[in-house]
Amino acid sequence: MEVFRHALCSRYVWDPEAYTCNHAPSQAPSPSSTTTESSETGYDCDANNPCTPENIDEGNFYFPHHDPEKFVQCDEHGGCFVMPCAPENIEQGNFYFPHHDPHKFVQCDEHGGCFVMPCAPGTVWDPDAYTCNHAPSQAPSPSSTTTESSETGYDCDANNPCTPENIDEGNFYFPHHDPEKFVQCDEHGGCFVMPCAPGTVWDPEAYTCNHAPAPPSNGYDCDANNPCTSENIEQGNFYFPHHDPEKFVQCDDHGGCFVMPCAPGTVWDPDAYTCNHAP
Repeated sequence: MEVFRHALCSRYVWDPEAYTCNHAPSQAPSPSSTTTESSETGYDCDANNPCTPENIDEGNFYFPHHDPEKFVQCDEHGGCFVMPCAPENIEQGNFYFPHHDPHKFVQCDEHGGCFVMPCAPGTVWDPDAYTCNHAPSQAPSPSSTTTESSETGYDCDANNPCTPENIDEGNFYFPHHDPEKFVQCDEHGGCFVMPCAPGTVWDPEAYTCNHAPAPPSNGYDCDANNPCTSENIEQGNFYFPHHDPEKFVQCDDHGGCFVMPCAPGTVWDPDAYTCNHAP
């Protein structure tokens, strides 16, 4: 599963010359001068939306916002999003945030590094639970085609599960013939064969890819040493170390357990309670 890094969660302000967030100048402009300049040069997602087909075709996805502590980010479809460059979140120990795609979330490290992480298959970000959860319309049901697919598996050719019926019912994830892969549908019926994370296989009961059991002494998993107990959920504990330091265990508020990858180049930091760059 791909992990994408985006310029979020920075401690800085937007630097139009560096085309990213940067340290603010030692002498910040006065509010009046900032407002005047930004009203002429900055963008937003309403009256002055920069996410035009021309900019997208040229690969221009990042633009200054009227507020220098924010920037405008476009997606490849022309979607427009205002992103924060706020230091307060890191200083207050807030490391997880919603992403504009509900199937992802934003994870920060303690240095202000920011990573867009995938929710487990079949789940979306739940802002109330502060974690990814099964959406009501996407929760697996006994009447779904999981039983049939467990025998043969799906692909995107002869046995394509991305039918209008499944899309209408909110069923977007299915097992593949190869247990190290799964089939993902989009809302338009598009079909994609996706890899499980290295060392994991599709688990039809968990409705996601899971890691093989490992000795419980060095961390948690979703089998023999599952941390997603009712006690932890009630206390708001949703993230735990995994045996593999490049992964972590994520629970949803129903006790669902998912093994999730850290962003590339990072490992789980138990002190920061998030993935961080290794020392």
